[in-house]
Amino acid sequence: MVKKIVKFIPVVFMLLLNSVILANKLPSTVIKEINTVEKRLGASVGVAVYDTESNIISEYNGDKRFPLMSTFKTLAAANILYKTD
Repeated sequence: MVKKIVKFIPVVFMLLLNSVILANKLPSTVIKEINTVEKRLGASVGVAVYDTESNIISEYNGDKRFPLMSTFKTLAAANILYKTD
């Protein structure tokens, strides 16, 4: 089992390295718009765009962690439905 994990580590490392190399910054006009939204909301925004033609990933705050809001939306919707009955 340990041998399998040790063999798998270089593959994971290469995939992570590849994504870091291909990561580009978004155009400055998009970054300015995101900054405007962040200031208006008083929040941090993360954006990732994958170009399927060039296989390039562009990101803004791609290194930050954000809560999984899609999970929260499911619970919030269930709560609203519960309260309306």
